[in-house]
Amino acid sequence: MPQCLAVAIALASFACTEAGLTPDSFELDEDAPLLEAHAGYEHQPEAPAALPDPSVQPQLWLRRVALSEYERELELCPYLVESRGFPAISADGSTIVTLALGPIGNGEADIETLYVKRFDFDEALGERTDLIYDRGTDHPWKDDFAGCEASIAAVLATVQRLDAELGEQDWRPLEPLPVVISDPDNVELSPYVDQAMDHLAPSERPVELRYHAGSFIARIRGVEVLQRTPRPEWRQWSDEFSDNSPHLEAVQVDRVTGRALVSFNYSNHGCLSDDATYFSAIELAPAVLDAVDRKPTAAFEEELIRFEVFDYP
Repeated sequence: MPQCLAVAIALASFACTEAGLTPDSFELDEDAPLLEAHAGYEHQPEAPAALPDPSVQPQLWLRRVALSEYERELELCPYLVESRGFPAISADGSTIVTLALGPIGNGEADIETLYVKRFDFDEALGERTDLIYDRGTDHPWKDDFAGCEASIAAVLATVQRLDAELGEQDWRPLEPLPVVISDPDNVELSPYVDQAMDHLAPSERPVELRYHAGSFIARIRGVEVLQRTPRPEWRQWSDEFSDNSPHLEAVQVDRVTGRALVSFNYSNHGCLSDDATYFSAIELAPAVLDAVDRKPTAAFEEELIRFEVFDYP
C-alpha cells in the first residue's frame, strides 16, 4: 500500500447550502457511503515505498537510445533524458524543485514535453519553469526541423545547463506524506473509502487531505479541521474538456520546514481530457504533521483490505 494514498470520495457538488450550515460543517462532515462496497481486485497490496536517499542530489543527464518500432513510426529523435533526486528542497528551505511531464494525453508521445519546475517560498511562492525538451519539434516535416543531431545537441546543452544550476546548491529529498487524499469527484473508489472510514472510530481515523470550495483542506473526518488554505488559483477555466477543480494526487513534504509539493490533475477520463499531472507548493501547518505522526494510515488500509481493495492509488 503506497504511503501517499490518492483517494477518491464521490460527492455531489452543492449548488446551494442548507440554512445554518457553515463551510466548517461541510469540511468535517462524515461523508456517507454512496454505494455498497464490493470486492473486485485480485492482486495483493504493494509494499510501502522506501524513503528517498538523502545523499542523492537532483541530477539530469541525456542518453542516446534505440527507438522502438512505435517510436520510429512517430519519427522521434533517439534520446532519453534521465534523472534522479527529484523532487527536492534546497538546503536553506527556500526552493522546491521537481520534474513535470506533459501535458500530453492519449499516448501522444510525439508531442511530449519535459520541464524543471521550481517554487520559491522567499518570492511569494514564485514559480519558474524551464523547458528541457519538446518532442513536437522532432518531426522531419516541420519547416524549422534541423535534424535529430541538432535536436539532440540542443537538448543536451539544456540538460547540462540545468544540471549545473542545480549543482550550485545542496538539496535534500522530499518524502511522501502518509495521509488519505480525497477526491470529491471520483465515483469508483469512494464507496470503499467511505465504508472504511465509517468502520473506524474517530480516534483511529488518519489525516485526510482534500480540495474543496477553492481551498486546500487537511482534516480528521468528523473530528477536526487542521488546516484550510485558500488556493483558488489551482482551479482552471481554459480547458472545457477537463474538470475545473483539481483532483489531488499526492503530497511530498520536507519535515524540517513543513513545506510541501502537491501534485494534481484535471482529468475527467474523457478522450479529450487533459491527463497531465500539475504541481504547486504549500506550507503545511505544524498541526497537520503532528496529526500525521499520531494517526497512521495502517488501520484505514486494513479496512480497505477487508473489503479486498488492493489496487489503491
